[in-house]
Amino acid sequence: MGMEKVELKNGSFEVDSLVISSVAALEILQRVSLHAFCDLVDKCRDENHRLITAKVLMNANMIDSDRGTIHGYIKNVVLSAVEGEGFTMKLVSPLAEKGE
Repeated sequence: MGMEKVELKNGSFEVDSLVISSVAALEILQRVSLHAFCDLVDKCRDENHRLITAKVLMNANMIDSDRGTIHGYIKNVVLSAVEGEGFTMKLVSPLAEKGE
């Protein structure tokens, strides 16, 4: 583990340690602030979505505090690891299946 890149379900490649830490952070965010979790997912899925929990997401290091944008690797993990809509969203493994 370290600088090895892994393929995610959305076709992107990210450093494995960033993927692991991002999934852990998403699990915490989902438990602590479901509203912020859903807001983050909606923004990742729709660039035009206006964040209403930006301060919470900045404190959780999910968005860049200087630019107010979602970190690229976070977006890729979210797009690959979250299934469902609204408050029924659930986290799954973001890793692409071997042979896909």
